[in-house]
Amino acid sequence: SADVQFENHIKQDLVEANLQGGLFELPGGQLRFAVGAAYRKNSIDFTSDSSAFEGSSFYQTTTTFPQASTSGSEAVREVYGELFVPVLADLPFIQELNLELGYRLSDYDSVGSVGTYKINGEWAPLDWLRFRGGYQKASRAPNLGELFTARTNTLSFARDGDPCSLENNTSPLLYGNYSANPTLNTNGTAAQVQALCRQIMGADGAAQYYAAGRDDFLLGGQFFTQLLDGAGGLQEETAKTYTIGAVINAPSDSPWLRRLRLSADYYNIKLTDGISQQGIDSVLRQCFTQEFNPNFELNDACQRIERDSVNGDMQVVTVNYDNQGAVETAGFGLLSAFALCLL
Repeated sequence: SADVQFENHIKQDLVEANLQGGLFELPGGQLRFAVGAAYRKNSIDFTSDSSAFEGSSFYQTTTTFPQASTSGSEAVREVYGELFVPVLADLPFIQELNLELGYRLSDYDSVGSVGTYKINGEWAPLDWLRFRGGYQKASRAPNLGELFTARTNTLSFARDGDPCSLENNTSPLLYGNYSANPTLNTNGTAAQVQALCRQIMGADGAAQYYAAGRDDFLLGGQFFTQLLDGAGGLQEETAKTYTIGAVINAPSDSPWLRRLRLSADYYNIKLTDGISQQGIDSVLRQCFTQEFNPNFELNDACQRIERDSVNGDMQVVTVNYDNQGAVETAGFGLLSAFALCLL
């Protein structure tokens, strides 16, 4: 047994100033503003246990994978401004017509300057009916974990198995080196995959791995060692959101209806450059598929794959956080409330 100890210190420094008030009167009411500035600094200082840091601990006895120490900080300087604009009020079919405008400029140590904004509006043609909608752009810079995660070994399941295995029967079509895929064997792709595998293994490792008569190649999905590390070159996530909806209040003073409230909204959100952790399958496909590596070169993904230089077996695949793609969602939100009051 081992008495392992880890220390993780997270610190935030924050300075903020805000000011709000009225400017002047408009036909719909008072034009109001809000402005502010802020400085935030988040810091992390993680100290790994010496046994884990030196790689001398074993999962079977200490449930601890080798893990390094790390430290880092991320600071942002921000300024913002908002306006509430009451355009019109107390007119036929315009009980209220308002605009809400806002802009924020953020300067991060990691990603630089990022601007975000919102343009929202609401129109109440009647006392009991209100329409609302808007467009917003938001962002999220990488956090401390995504930037500074210590190098950590874990076991991870590769669903596609070993692409260098001649008998792997799980990889999707046109991916992998296994003989069971007739398409690979007829268009020459299998030979390209094997040539790339040989480069990664080295001459001695490849000779041993692909030795004549070998029949113990890995089949199906496998657990491989994964090395997770933070990434310093990340960019911010960006989300753009459209919303439109309506709110209906009780149109009657009846004690049975006067507490009725119904709101319905449509939203459409698209997130681009989403930050997420890669998996082993992602790295393997970026190396061994024509879609990501059409010339089957020793690209960046291939250089993250470490194989034994003596026998060619898989050893470690390095993964990290990356701006991997986009997420889009849309839908309706419906909320109703009814409170019975007989008093």
